[in-house]
Amino acid sequence: MIQNMWNISVDNYEKVTTLPEKIIEQQCEYLKKLTEGRVIGNIKRYNGKTTDYEEKSTALRMQELYGTRNIDIQENLGDLGNIPNIYFTFEFYLSSPNTPKYKFRIMFLSYVSDQYPLELVLDEDIADEIYENEKVLCANEEEFIRYMTQIINSSKVSSVIRALNNIAM
Repeated sequence: MIQNMWNISVDNYEKVTTLPEKIIEQQCEYLKKLTEGRVIGNIKRYNGKTTDYEEKSTALRMQELYGTRNIDIQENLGDLGNIPNIYFTFEFYLSSPNTPKYKFRIMFLSYVSDQYPLELVLDEDIADEIYENEKVLCANEEEFIRYMTQIINSSKVSSVIRALNNIAM
């Protein structure tokens, strides 16, 4: 048998105490209890785009199909940031059992395997209210919790919770 050549020990790696989506799940549980199940916070995996983008016309796509392009393989190899599936992306939204087709998206959150920095893409009204851009980077768990506190206590989120709660009553 060949000896182990890896010079690593997972015990030496810094551990993140709580995954960002687990922090939100805990807050969703608190919300459910506070509203006696009338308002539900949801955190779900998300595979779509999280920011505005331009869509190419059919003519441009056809030109790309039949034209030639030079591809520099080194631009894509080894750069985890260029691989769309490597991101863990979640959608955080509010809903109610009484309004199954309605959801209010509070934000998207995305990260790579290290969890931080964590990117938040906020609802525009919430971003304006907490004096932030729609895209926010959280360097660590402490910063994420600080932003989460501001976000879930914003008047926009409170207004949506109040409306959903009233509909359910």
